[in-house]
Amino acid sequence: MDDARIAEYFASVGQVSIRPVFGGKGIYLHGKIIGFQRKDELLVKGDKKNAAKIEKAGGTRMFYRSRKGHRQKVYLPYWSVPKSAYDDAEEMARWVKIGVEASKRSSKK
Repeated sequence: MDDARIAEYFASVGQVSIRPVFGGKGIYLHGKIIGFQRKDELLVKGDKKNAAKIEKAGGTRMFYRSRKGHRQKVYLPYWSVPKSAYDDAEEMARWVKIGVEASKRSSKK
């Protein structure tokens, strides 16, 4: 997915910046990460406050396999955006807002 397309999906919150991270792309608003893109999938930042809501809507949490031990799953605070949001700007805006809110909460710690 190219940067212009990612910016279009996140346009509801203003101009985002996009930088390579973790084999994908980090999506930032005012210097704070709000989402992540890998392959053809968008993910938004989540946290304890909204994780259940995201999972109920069909979002799955991003993880990688550890290199040590039993190759356990290591979960990151990003959840996938449902496929239906890619074709619905209002739905995508709701998902983007979830990422922005989680980012704001994590910045206050």
